[in-house]
Amino acid sequence: MNAHEICQVFRRYYLGLIEIATNGSYPETDYSHDRTFILANTELRKLIPVEISQHFTAQSFRVAVQEKGGYAIRRQFITKALTPAINYIDGLISEADSFSLNEDSYEMGEIIGEGGFGVVHKNHHKLLDMDFAI
Repeated sequence: MNAHEICQVFRRYYLGLIEIATNGSYPETDYSHDRTFILANTELRKLIPVEISQHFTAQSFRVAVQEKGGYAIRRQFITKALTPAINYIDGLISEADSFSLNEDSYEMGEIIGEGGFGVVHKNHHKLLDMDFAI
């Protein structure tokens, strides 16, 4: 599982839980797949509260979350409960992006353009032996 894949599935899971909580739809097959995928990650499993992770079906989660109160309260509950996992995933993405954009991997070259958003350089990636505009 790479960081971007985890992020994509978690986002779908999070939005699906919000849909369930507000009487929208999140197909059982997607719920089951996403839940299993997320809970397979040891670190994420530690960060997902039992109140959320214990439900094997979307319908079971719907029944439990409706006891929390109105739509706004349910959305707030889900967001607050999943914030540690969201922060963890943000860290994974940052690490993955900083690895792929590691400045030490590039040799800065000539300026090939500039404008309102800054200067663009032609840089050479040492490992890939390719030029990039950065």
